[in-house]
Amino acid sequence: MKIVWIVGQQDMLLASFRLRCWYFHQELQRRGISSTIYRSGRFPPADVVILQKAFTPGHVRLARELKEQGIRLIYNLSDGIPAGTVNFVGSVQLLALSDRVIVNSHSLGEFFVNRYNPDWAVVEDPYDWTFAPSEHENDDDRPKVFWHGASKNHRLFVSPLCSTLRFSVEALTDRTDPKWNLSLFPDYVRPFEIGFAPLPLHNVYILGKSSNKIVGYMALGLAVIASDHPSYRKVIRHGENGFLGVTVNDFNVAYEHLRNPVFRRRVAEDGYQSVLGRFSVSALTDKLMVTLDPREEYKK
Repeated sequence: MKIVWIVGQQDMLLASFRLRCWYFHQELQRRGISSTIYRSGRFPPADVVILQKAFTPGHVRLARELKEQGIRLIYNLSDGIPAGTVNFVGSVQLLALSDRVIVNSHSLGEFFVNRYNPDWAVVEDPYDWTFAPSEHENDDDRPKVFWHGASKNHRLFVSPLCSTLRFSVEALTDRTDPKWNLSLFPDYVRPFEIGFAPLPLHNVYILGKSSNKIVGYMALGLAVIASDHPSYRKVIRHGENGFLGVTVNDFNVAYEHLRNPVFRRRVAEDGYQSVLGRFSVSALTDKLMVTLDPREEYKK
């Protein structure tokens, strides 16, 4: 099978590129499967083309030409796209044109993709790195809390809560000092014991979010406090391998529980073990291959 990726944004700092394309591309090549990321020039031979962040009229024209040649089209989607935006029309055209759609969460498929293409399958985002909870040795009853992401999301998701949280949250964004840096990220996280993942649950487009933030925190050995989001609910068993909440009071109560260092380590260890393997690049590449092969049927 010859696989070609058409990816509109090829920036390793973007989770959508490294988690939805680059890690799979590398694993496919490691397995001896032909995988190419198309950049320009003559289009390479392909049995399957995976489109991601490809919204332009040029992408749509190319997709139609490839389909006319009998090439199987897969649309790889990581976010819901609000109606009325520049990217919406092209994305909807490609959703309808594709033979199958891959999404990184059930909720994204159910609440967005299903309207335009009922043939979709879930391949979750893998984690970037791992280190065990034992690397966060700290018996302090005031554990340090960490959040990372785009500065605009910090402004929308985290800042409105800070005045009523009974704990402080240190953030790493594109505007902090130090700034978000992919290569330094694991070392930056080591001093923290808790990963925080609040989301505005009233926003319909937030329903399409994947589990990648909490999976990343759990794989890095952090205990997790997160919003009670559908994707997070599929990973976190409340009070066992993490905490889910809706209100600020829920987050504060969770933090109080995690002030106990013995309990905190137990939650972090349970979280760490629950994502290892399940969200590895190898396991999710197996899912991807079943999804790409029309002779197999990956059941949602």
